Amino acid sequence: VSGLYAEDSSGNIIEVKAKAVVLASGGIGANPDLLVQSGMAQNQVNEMMTNCSPSVCGDGYNLARAAGGRDFLRNAAIQGFQMVKAFGTDTTVP
Repeated sequence: VSGLYAEDSSGNIIEVKAKAVVLASGGIGANPDLLVQSGMAQNQVNEMMTNCSPSVCGDGYNLARAAGGRDFLRNAAIQGFQMVKAFGTDTTVP
């Protein structure tokens, strides 16, 4: 990746050249297949209670992979889910 193309507020296409591009688009919490690819066991995914929006389905990840982006899903997602696991699944109001 050597940059990106974007549309400005007037509808003009602009080119931005860069040494690197970071795509920050949300997560994968509502995508069971990507959760398994990230390293979660299928039984964990089946039992997991998601508190995320259904739109957090890995669209950004899939877009980046289709454009030739490097795949860091397994490492990144495991770190993120260790923090989520700390909350557990107890929904009892204190």
